Amino acid sequence: MLASRSNRLLDVEELVELDGTPTNDPEALARGGALRTWGGRNGFSLAALAELCGSVLTGAAEQTNKGLGGASFKHAGMLIGAISTDAFTSSDAVMAQANHLREAVHALPSAPGYDRVLLAGDPEIAARIASPGVIKVSSNVWDEVVAAAST
Repeated sequence: MLASRSNRLLDVEELVELDGTPTNDPEALARGGALRTWGGRNGFSLAALAELCGSVLTGAAEQTNKGLGGASFKHAGMLIGAISTDAFTSSDAVMAQANHLREAVHALPSAPGYDRVLLAGDPEIAARIASPGVIKVSSNVWDEVVAAAST
């Protein structure tokens, strides 16, 4: 949605048009397209499981959205799973293992043209460090925020 509101194409073809054609046009979602899955059939299976959990099991599949969020959010739901890690091990052990995994991933050799292997959240952390307290948005997105705040 941010790419659409910023009038820019995505870097890669992460979406499909309604007919299944891959595209990097973020407006494809508004035309009835969808996000592409990652990881071939395994990625598709995980996406189907996420849809089952977030839509079917929550009852959202039977609800009608009154237009909020547009077509992309019709029948949208969310299922949150919480795991009490202390049922299995200590919080300190979980954090130590998570940090070990993060360090192991960051130590992997990067692909040509890249400085290092990144994990989810790494770009956002780097942006926060580079510009503390600053959130960069395009002018048309900011105009929408201002308009929404004045209503």
